[in-house]
Amino acid sequence: MYDARLGRRWNLDPKSIPEISGYACFKNNPLYFTDLKGDSGEYYYSKGNFLMKSTDNLPNAAIVIPDGQLHRFNYIKGVIERNTKSPKAVLNSDKANKKLRSLGMTYLIDDMFKFYDNNETDVHDGSVSKPRDGKGPFINENAAAVNFIDGVMSIGAKGDYGHPNGSYPPYGKVSMHTHPNEGRLGFLTSNGKKFTNKSGNEAHEDDIDGTRQRPGTGYLDIGVTKTAIRLYNSSGVVIQLTRGQMFK
Repeated sequence: MYDARLGRRWNLDPKSIPEISGYACFKNNPLYFTDLKGDSGEYYYSKGNFLMKSTDNLPNAAIVIPDGQLHRFNYIKGVIERNTKSPKAVLNSDKANKKLRSLGMTYLIDDMFKFYDNNETDVHDGSVSKPRDGKGPFINENAAAVNFIDGVMSIGAKGDYGHPNGSYPPYGKVSMHTHPNEGRLGFLTSNGKKFTNKSGNEAHEDDIDGTRQRPGTGYLDIGVTKTAIRLYNSSGVVIQLTRGQMFK
């Protein structure tokens, strides 16, 4: 039960997050997050078209339906909408969403942002570049190999390719990496040349050139910033999700 005066629960959250108190609501930030319906799933076609949103008890996720399963997805959804007395309730049920999720690739929202948050203290040593905006040191970009177990993403081996002596992670089915310095001003320590770290979709120009992912498969490489997740393939950024999006 939520007490709006305190911004806290009276009882323990049955789906609490380990690093946050079980009595906290809205990830302990009620001004930033809203959680009106609970955990959610957002379904997308592999080309980025939004298909539907569910409110269920499964982990927050973006589910990407590949070309070969789109007809099956629409068929099951259509049968539920035509032949059940409460189609909205059925489409929000765990049973229906386990079936629908099995048709695509499930990208776990909380896990991707947690990967970013856990690397925010990986400070760059300044041997290649330094900031010139007074906002503290740059953070190294970190990367991880991502594979899928029964269609659900699993984050594997980690690399630190933002560091001069870092290494790329072993290849997974897709790769994930952070963009912790978007919009930051800096200069190169070798020659003093000034630069601005790109923001938005521009940040993926080099990434898109190097991705192995092709349109239509459901597999998308992942770029994570402090506030957004970008899922992309060789055609560009296909899906962009904001940090508070799954809680609205």
